[in-house]
Amino acid sequence: MVGKGYYPYYYNIYCFERFRDFCFQHGAKKVIAEDFVIDIDIDPPVHKYMGTYTIKTFNQNRLQFSGPLHMPWKFIAIKM
Repeated sequence: MVGKGYYPYYYNIYCFERFRDFCFQHGAKKVIAEDFVIDIDIDPPVHKYMGTYTIKTFNQNRLQFSGPLHMPWKFIAIKM
């Protein structure tokens, strides 16, 4: 939402495979990624604007969202 008192939100979500290839092209020897598994419940914001929250799947895993965007975080280690 953009308007008086509101600011645009910018999110950059990258394809891991492309990022890994970029790292190798710039001298990385090894790139490791592990999924971040959130272990707490975060309630949706009371307003209808952007905000972080979690949803449990049928097998009790949690998916993290910010507004309508799924946030599949990863821990990444790069060995140069």
